[in-house]
Amino acid sequence: MITPRALVAFLSLGSVSVAAAGVTIVPGSSCPWLAGMPTGTRTVSGDTAGAQSPAGVLDVVLTAGARMTFTVTGSVLNSGGSPTDPPDGQTRNVVSNSGGREFGLSNIIAPLNCLVGVFLDDTRPDTSPDGVTMDFSSATDREYVRIAPQLKQIFFIGDGKLISGALQETIVPVGATRLFLGSMDGFGWRDNVGQFEVGVTVVPGVGAAPIVGLMLAGGAVVRPRRRAC
Repeated sequence: MITPRALVAFLSLGSVSVAAAGVTIVPGSSCPWLAGMPTGTRTVSGDTAGAQSPAGVLDVVLTAGARMTFTVTGSVLNSGGSPTDPPDGQTRNVVSNSGGREFGLSNIIAPLNCLVGVFLDDTRPDTSPDGVTMDFSSATDREYVRIAPQLKQIFFIGDGKLISGALQETIVPVGATRLFLGSMDGFGWRDNVGQFEVGVTVVPGVGAAPIVGLMLAGGAVVRPRRRAC
């Protein structure tokens, strides 16, 4: 039986093949630092893989250099009650993971309750060196045209759009076989509520060696600010 989640629609844009994935549900309780870890793994803040694992995007094939875009709806909240925060999160309240880099995954500095993602290969992330932390604390950091995260480097997605409404692009890194989506919090995802609904579209091929860093809306290509946390 083919479920809506497993359905992949192939569209044609001239000579370019575009794969549009089904919608991935990302609960507010999805802790990105549990990506790729076995059930029962426990974070510094006490969240556990299985109950608080991030959502895997199951119905796309990842190819190095492919461009991904995201369409995101829904809302979450990190303190119970009714979910109110949109995919860009609380832009005036920027946080990082109190546990720092966990299980080989980078930290990130980003708005509370925003949507984030992380690419992995087929191995457990805690068996190789930590990813590099990126800083999305300013509006300029988040207003990128294109981003090229490394494996195990948690990155900001938000609503997937520039202020103009144009879709932002994420370049799939070399070696990536899995993409996980989660919500941003600083400590304890267990009581988070709400969910995001995320559609993913993939356009193959901008080359095997994509740009490193961010292309900002003004046209400049820069490296994202990195932190040691």
